[in-house]
Amino acid sequence: MKKKIYIYPHFRRNLIDRNPYIDNLCISLNKYFDVIQLNYESKYSTLFDISKYIFKVDILFFNWIETVPCGFFGFLKFLLYYIYVLIAKLRKMKIIYLVHDKKPHTHKAVKFNNHLSELIIKDIIKRSDLLLTHATEGLDIIKSQKPEANAFFFNHPFDDLQISMDDFCHKEVHKKYDILIWSAIKPYKGIYEFLSYLKDKKMLSLYKIKIVGRIYSNEDKIRLPQIIGDNTNIELEDRSVSYDELPGLINSAKIVLFTYKVETVLSSGVLMDSLMNGATIVGNNCGAFKDLGCEGIIYSYNDYTQMIEILDDIIVNDKYKDKYMIYSFIQKNNWDNFAKEIGLKIYAL
Repeated sequence: MKKKIYIYPHFRRNLIDRNPYIDNLCISLNKYFDVIQLNYESKYSTLFDISKYIFKVDILFFNWIETVPCGFFGFLKFLLYYIYVLIAKLRKMKIIYLVHDKKPHTHKAVKFNNHLSELIIKDIIKRSDLLLTHATEGLDIIKSQKPEANAFFFNHPFDDLQISMDDFCHKEVHKKYDILIWSAIKPYKGIYEFLSYLKDKKMLSLYKIKIVGRIYSNEDKIRLPQIIGDNTNIELEDRSVSYDELPGLINSAKIVLFTYKVETVLSSGVLMDSLMNGATIVGNNCGAFKDLGCEGIIYSYNDYTQMIEILDDIIVNDKYKDKYMIYSFIQKNNWDNFAKEIGLKIYAL
């Protein structure tokens, strides 16, 4: 008989810009567990939703639980977290925590909320029966707080590729842009800082750049258009990117660039979506970007100076990664294989 598992957060179906990671995790794990929320619609805030299921399941699987103090009713949710964990321990449930980030990305958090988030991270690492991460750097974070932790690294899983290796490796389209930066635009992604660097170095017109994604910060809504000014080489679109348009968007650029701030980032679904669409990727030398750089899958940089050297090498010399190696890497690290490995770890507890 399958064990019953609740995966947090349980997103409501009608949420805009919801993270597809949870849907993929629920669907893939349902082959090995009874993922209870697949049969129910969430009507409440994701944390309050747990109360409906905590006496019905054998396993609590937490993702991004450290972010709960950062929104409305933050302190109440902080207390609820401790109540749920207490109930889980009394019921001898298994607790799993997947470490996605070093700390919450949210720009809304005030100092007190950040402190509550840090307390949750320390507590959930201490209390979890199984700890998972998509970056080897995440293992370092876990082991620094719990040396004896039952912790494992898995590459961030990919959707199944719908095209052949030959089609994936031999895409030939006109490259309208040198650089593409896409997905939700938030302060932790460092886009403003990158543009500021280019402006300071008088390089703002050097590259043809497309930036597209919904802008969440009011500050970015003001300062990004200001720094771009009347520069016709940089296009900024404040809108969400659909998955239908993503292949064409990525194929229109020579490079997909990540400028994330290293203080928070461990793994990135946007990184994986870009790889799946055959992108040549340049990203910070941290977290999953560092891991994939070591694998030879992407280019990684330590600072802006090195970043510019890499960008110029690709743009001028057409220096690209081996697409056949990338295709094989994606096939190996799919959601089904990830769920199977997790299932083995959980049933071994």
